Amino acid sequence: MLKKTGFLLIESLMGIFLLSIITVSCLPLITSHLYNIRLNKKKAEMVYVLESSMEKIINYNLEFPNDEYIMDVPVGEIIDIFINKDSATINLPLMDKDNWDYLLNIYKENINDRLWRVQMEISHKGEKRIKNVTLQSIIPIKD
Repeated sequence: MLKKTGFLLIESLMGIFLLSIITVSCLPLITSHLYNIRLNKKKAEMVYVLESSMEKIINYNLEFPNDEYIMDVPVGEIIDIFINKDSATINLPLMDKDNWDYLLNIYKENINDRLWRVQMEISHKGEKRIKNVTLQSIIPIKD
């Protein structure tokens, strides 16, 4: 009697067929998850840019100016615009918009002579599935 060793050709083909069906059915699921991970990364970057920009405005000291920028504009220039106007809108970046992935709109209005309401809205230029992120803060005017 002959001993049977190894797999038959039909068994090997069936194994490859089943493996290919499993792979084809899981591939769209994997690609959609990877796409969503990329979208979440961009959204987290947008929130980081927005929060860091707001912190730069809140913590700016007129007595000791620094060289910090929000996109392509020094924070000192933004504060000067805020001081000189009761309400202001700044759309960033001002120049060379192709080098930036985001558009940042800053709205400022005086609540009274001691408080500013600053609202920032950031949007992604290339990705339409990501919604805009808005951050609002009430900032006391420093003497």
